[in-house]
Amino acid sequence: MSDLTTITQDFLAECHEDHVGLWSLVKRIRRAGAADDSNILKTTLDLVLPFLSEGAIIAGQFVRDDKFHAGPLEGYEFHQWNLPPQEVIAKIEEEWTKLRRDPSGGEIVWFTAAVGDSK
Repeated sequence: MSDLTTITQDFLAECHEDHVGLWSLVKRIRRAGAADDSNILKTTLDLVLPFLSEGAIIAGQFVRDDKFHAGPLEGYEFHQWNLPPQEVIAKIEEEWTKLRRDPSGGEIVWFTAAVGDSK
């Protein structure tokens, strides 16, 4: 089994247990040597898109009183981005490109399993 296949399976499994930040997925891909600076963004988005398209996962951010937060804290709720999968990908790509570096803890987006998805 390839490293990327293992990362994909682990990512989906973790989404069923908790919210997973984008940076966590990026770190796994880098650690496995599955992507370098020239293709880390594309590799990451290519991994996420099928799960979004299938409805297996959802993307969003934690919000309280219209303020975003980097992670799940008391009083913050996960707000799903109500966007089609391709627009989610475009939004992630735009925000990541603005950073000019890999995202770190809590930046850009969180993923979780879609309600009712029992895979």
